[in-house]
This record gives sequence, C-alpha cells and structure tokens, in this order.
Amino acid sequence: MPHIHDDWQVLDEPTPTNIQRQNSAQKPAKTQRGWAPLVLAGALFIAPIFPIGIATGAIGTHWLTSQFEAPAPPPASKAPVAAPAAADHRAVQKEAPEPVAAEPANLSPPDKPAMRPKVEAIQESVQLLQDGSLAIQKGDFDQALTLIHKAQAIHATTEGHMLLGQIHEHKGLIKEAVGHYRAALDGNRDHQDIFDLTYKIGRLMVDSGREAWPGEFRDQSRKVMREARKSLARGNADDALQMAKLSQEMGVGSSSDIVLGQIYQHKGENEKAIEHYNAWLAENSKSKMAQSVANKIQKLGGTVQD
Repeated sequence: MPHIHDDWQVLDEPTPTNIQRQNSAQKPAKTQRGWAPLVLAGALFIAPIFPIGIATGAIGTHWLTSQFEAPAPPPASKAPVAAPAAADHRAVQKEAPEPVAAEPANLSPPDKPAMRPKVEAIQESVQLLQDGSLAIQKGDFDQALTLIHKAQAIHATTEGHMLLGQIHEHKGLIKEAVGHYRAALDGNRDHQDIFDLTYKIGRLMVDSGREAWPGEFRDQSRKVMREARKSLARGNADDALQMAKLSQEMGVGSSSDIVLGQIYQHKGENEKAIEHYNAWLAENSKSKMAQSVANKIQKLGGTVQD
C-alpha cells in the first residue's frame, strides 16, 4: 500500500500523474518570477498606444457607419404659396360693351353692280375709237383727236396710241407721234404691229433728221436691224429687206450688208448677195467670220474682192 503524506501526494509509485503533480507543486514561484518582468514591459509599451487604437477604431467605426446608414431624408419642401386671388372679372364684364351681333351673310346671287359701269365704260371707249377712226378717214383730224382722247381717258389701249400717233404725224408733231408709237409698242406681242411700229418710228427719225434725236437715233437703228433679222428668220424676206434698207439709211454700218446679203441669197438674187457680202468683207477682212463669208461668195459663184 502506498504511503500517503500530508500533502496527499503519492511518492511510492511514480506514475505520470504523480510526477505532474510534483512538478506543478515545485515550480509556481519560479514561473511567477520569470514572467513578471515581461508583463510589466508589455504594459509599459501598450499603454501609450492604447489611446491611439481607441481613437482609430472610433474613426473607422464612424466611417463604416456613415457608409451603411440610410441616407437622411430630404428636407421637407415648403408648402406652395397660394396664388393671389384673381380679380373679380365680373365687374369688368359688366363694364365691357356688349358685342354687336353680326349681320347674316347675304347668300343671294349678286347682281354685280360694280361690273356694269366698267363694261359700259369699255363699250363707250370702243365706240369712241371707232368714231375717231372714221373721222381720220374723213380727214377730220381735230374731231378724231377729241374722240380718241376721250376714249383713252376712259380705257387706254394700244389701238388708241396708234391712232393718236397717226393724227400727230399728220399734224407734223413728230415727237408726239413717236411717243405714241412707242407707247403702242409697250407690251405689244403682235409681230406685225411690232414690225409696223418699229419701221414707222425709224422712218420718222430718218425723215426728220438724225440731229433731232440725240442719243435715240443709234438705239433705234439697232432695233430696226434686229427686227430685219427676225423677219428673215420667220421667212418673210420682203419685210426683212424693207427693214434692212432702212437700217442702212440709219447708218448702222457694215452689219446691214451682211443681213442684206442673206436676204438676197434667200430670195435667189445671188449677184446682189455677192455684192453685199464683198462690201462687208471690205470692212471686216480680219473678222473671224471673214473666211466663212468668202466661202459663201465662192459657193454662190462669185469672186472675193481684195
């Protein structure tokens, strides 16, 4: 039987349990003496750091809280301000004048009273022109002048200007006659009227003298030449010849010779055509058209003159 001491430790049998108990009983004072300095040094080292850790932790905690907290609700909007009460419009309506009722539209067919005077006026103007024309045929130019002036005052027409031109021409009032003939040309689209009026104006200018028409004579001569070309283009060689001869009288230069050559060639009068072509070449030998005109002369059986 093992011997049991007062401290209840078994010494006779050195079992692992007994050995552990013996060792633990022998080392407590040494263990406490070995760790005490380390514990004291750790306390001295950690003590200054501890407040910093606490502060850092507090800051981190505040940041995390701000990230995950629900956003603050928006500030409450102000209550809408009530619009000022509208002025009482009933008083204004009472003061406003009452609208006048519109008269019902007249749906009955109009009798066109305004058209009747116009139609009657035109009819009167036409009758006056006819009477004036008869007076011209009778040789009563004063009566014709009075009648046609009345007609033109009611409704001006191309025919009225042409009759007035004839009357003034008969009276020797060439300027006035030319003025009415030009007025008759304005807006006129009839080829024969244009031809007749253009020729008449040109003839009056030639007969009255170039010096009486400063600045106008040359312009009219060009119009005469242009009308001669148009007449030839329409195939009316006789009218073209009449107008081209007038342009030659008005002194348009060699351009009248080339047109006269074309007119005579169109009429089959080759000798006259060659004559005018040579007249043109004499003044335009260096022109770009010179060779073409020379070839035309040779084609007609003529000789190009140097």
